[in-house]
Amino acid sequence: MKLSKHLCNKFGACNIILSSDNQPLCINKTSKVYSTQFKQVSSDHAYKEGEGDKSLEYWREVQRSFFIDELKAVNLVFDETTQKVCVEFEVIARY
Repeated sequence: MKLSKHLCNKFGACNIILSSDNQPLCINKTSKVYSTQFKQVSSDHAYKEGEGDKSLEYWREVQRSFFIDELKAVNLVFDETTQKVCVEFEVIARY
């Protein structure tokens, strides 16, 4: 399955991050966007995503479950070679 370019974050794009009650929390700027196989996602990227204990093992467990469910809903099958778009950003303003 090819990714639609308009669905992916672009390098240098800025986003306003809102709280659950729609108040601005910060502005971030996309600093890196790349695609890789699920099995090739690095421990550094998993740590930067900040989920759970920030380990690659935890990240893979949670993400694998998410992708299995999401792909099943559109009649696709997840495997370890499934491509994943990884996005990194930096906070440029806080409110």
